[in-house]
Amino acid sequence: MSWQFRKSKSLGNGIRLNFGKNGIGISGGIKGLRYSKGTDGKIRRTISIPHTGLRNTEVISNNKIENNKHTNILISALLLPFKLAWWFTKYLVLGITLGAIGTLIGTKNKRR
Repeated sequence: MSWQFRKSKSLGNGIRLNFGKNGIGISGGIKGLRYSKGTDGKIRRTISIPHTGLRNTEVISNNKIENNKHTNILISALLLPFKLAWWFTKYLVLGITLGAIGTLIGTKNKRR
């Protein structure tokens, strides 16, 4: 019997990072439907009936060329909310910083 390791970390909005002894995978979806890309490079679709323990998993991409296309689309779609939040935060901080600098410059000009 061999040792196994598996840990999952939720990123919110139905997205999970899945850690195993062979690497990191990503999955996303809603209750009853989940798409995942494992460390073996395969993309799987899992359909389940919540709270029953019944599920069906199907490999939908096994080909390396096809896999790259599907992987890019899947990962882009899953990470889009985080990318948008990052850009929003980045530009918000930039706007606040520039606003503060403008206020300081304006205050110095009023004192003269």
